[in-house]
Order: sequence, then C-alpha cells, then structure tokens
Amino acid sequence: MISFLISMLYSLPSVVIYTLTVIIIRFKWSTIGTSFYQFYIFEYAMNMLTYFNTLLSIRFPNLIGADSRLRNFFASQNETTFELQCQFFLQFHMAFVQYGTTTKWRRFSWVWMILIVSIPFFVTFQVFLYDVFFKYNKTSDRFDLTSGCPIFRLFSFLFYFMCGCSVITLVSNAVTFIKIRRLPIKTRKLEIQFCLVSLIAGIIQIIGTLLTLAMRNAVPNTDLFKLTNLCLPFVSDALSLAQPFVLMTFSEPIRKLVTGIIFNFHCCGCLVPTSVSRVADASIT
Repeated sequence: MISFLISMLYSLPSVVIYTLTVIIIRFKWSTIGTSFYQFYIFEYAMNMLTYFNTLLSIRFPNLIGADSRLRNFFASQNETTFELQCQFFLQFHMAFVQYGTTTKWRRFSWVWMILIVSIPFFVTFQVFLYDVFFKYNKTSDRFDLTSGCPIFRLFSFLFYFMCGCSVITLVSNAVTFIKIRRLPIKTRKLEIQFCLVSLIAGIIQIIGTLLTLAMRNAVPNTDLFKLTNLCLPFVSDALSLAQPFVLMTFSEPIRKLVTGIIFNFHCCGCLVPTSVSRVADASIT
C-alpha cells in the first residue's frame, strides 16, 4: 500500500505534465512537426495505454485482500473474458512496444511506429489462446491476473528484445557522439540535446533489462524476488512517465510554457514560440 501511494504521488502529476507537453506540441504543430515530436506523441499514446492498463490489471488488484470491500468484484472475474485477455496481452505487448519506441528511431518514423506496434504480436498473440482470470493469492493476500500462457517463454522473448534494444541505443548514442564532435559549435549544441535525451532513455532501458534478468533468475519468496517485485512498478513508471521531464530539461521554451500554465494558469493561445523548434531540428539533422 505504501509503495502504491508513493507511486500515485508522483505518477498522477506526471500524467498531467506529460499531457500538457503533448498539447503544447500539437497546438503549434506547423512549426515543430518533425520526426522527433511525431515519436514523442506516439510514445505518449503508448505510455498512457501501458500506465493505465498496469494500474487496472496489476496495481489495483494487488491492493485487494480478503477483507476488502472490492473483494467480490475481483472474485467474480474468475472466468476468461476477452477484456481480461486484452489486459494480460497488453502487459507483455506494451513492454515490447515501449522498448522499441525508446530506441529512438529517427528516420521513416511512421513506418517504424507501425512495425513497433505490430511485430511483437507474433510473440504475444498466444495470450489469446489461454484462459485469463483473476485469482486470489492467499500467501500475498491479493488478487492476480493469471493465465495458463507460458509466462517464462514470453519473458525470455521480452528479455532478449530488451537486450537488443539496449545495445542499439548504446551503440547509436556512441556513434552520434562521435559525429557531434565534428559538427560546428552551434549545431553541436542542438545535437547534444537530442543525444542526452536518448542517453537518459537508454539508462532507463538498461535498468529495466537488468531488473527483468533478476526476475527471470529469482526464486519465489527470496529477498531477490521481493526486491524485484518492489522495484518493478517504479521502473515501469520511469519507462512510461520520464519523457516530459527529459524534454523540459533540454528544451527551455517547453519548460517555461509548462511551468507557466501550471503556476500562472496561462491560456493555450500563447503556447509554443517558434524557438521551441530548435530541439526538434536536432532530430532531423
């Protein structure tokens, strides 16, 4: 319960800030409509779907014990429905999508978006071949969304995919940094901003990959198993909600507009000055 409350304290404001950055970008799309921001909005949609699905299918049910008033609600969902299959499917499918998106493809963005969403289906479709239902766990005093699907196999595919994406991100950042050193000073500053955004995303990727490795090897009820389960929600939040803070860190116009809306209640009529496109320009040079 404590970890859930802590998560809510930062995640709900983060969702609001994330949404504000997307509104700002969309409001003056004609001046900043580059692949960088196309992927940012696409990532927003995928991250919100992941966050709220995790909230409804994992976090809320895990809070419900034998004495909870909502016990009967989850206890009644003991038979397979398409809705429950979709919730379980999204738990794995969106992990693939998030890692594929965080790798920051910079060319042919719409093609990559379609591939990132569709290709994992060849692995995750098998969820729909098995029963999915909520089951009460007496040991943990909580409800879990359970499936007869071979979870370890899905985790294995996901882990290898995570490793591949992490390696691609590290290599691309290294190559980009080498290229940056050859650029003029003014252009170099813009490229460094994009590189740092990708670097932070890569660090979160690596942490998530290491946590997944620990989960695959942890024995149930051991300290490592408990630690991974404790850390997992926070790493998941970082993957889903860190993007607006990274953007605001390296884009002063976006940062000023978001803080102005929050603290001064500015209207949306003055949202995005032309200068905000500087960071976007770095994504297409």
